[in-house]
Amino acid sequence: MRKSFYILIILCLSVSIAYGGWFFTHITTGGGACSGTYGRTTGASATNAVALLMIVTKVTIDCSASAGSIIATLQHAHNSSHKIIFLIYDDDGTDGEPNTKIWSGDAMFDDATTSAYDDVTDTFSGLSLEAGDYWIGMLFESTGNETDYRYEASAGQARYYSAPTFAAVAEWDEDSDTHSTAERAVWLSF
Repeated sequence: MRKSFYILIILCLSVSIAYGGWFFTHITTGGGACSGTYGRTTGASATNAVALLMIVTKVTIDCSASAGSIIATLQHAHNSSHKIIFLIYDDDGTDGEPNTKIWSGDAMFDDATTSAYDDVTDTFSGLSLEAGDYWIGMLFESTGNETDYRYEASAGQARYYSAPTFAAVAEWDEDSDTHSTAERAVWLSF
């Protein structure tokens, strides 16, 4: 019996290798629960966000779980005229583009982000995400001095456009957005 089991395992592994590793990518052990962070947690460059700029970065999650928070590295998001709204969109648009809003937070600011960059956080309650691609980011109110954000040039995919009002739109406007490879310093924490 034991010898038959080993022969079966060797046969499965051999077939899996011959077919590009299908066995390893489709069979998992355990629950595949998320832990840690998903997205970019640092950025070598910085720029400012003009009023009503809505910007999202593509992030791939390789597990399924309830997310705890969304975080971004910002400066000058420190008073009631520098509010932000965190956003999560599904990749259900044309060719994986952002489309349907999954979640948006409340308008918020962080009084610690006046002169230095600081991690600004919004928390979730019961937001369950499956493994897959998502677009996460922010909508900036930014009246007066603009809020600054960190990014890494040519590191990923980002989309942005000017929102009509300071409110998260239900569906992303693919026809009005601009594509970028500068990945923003925004991430999910599980």
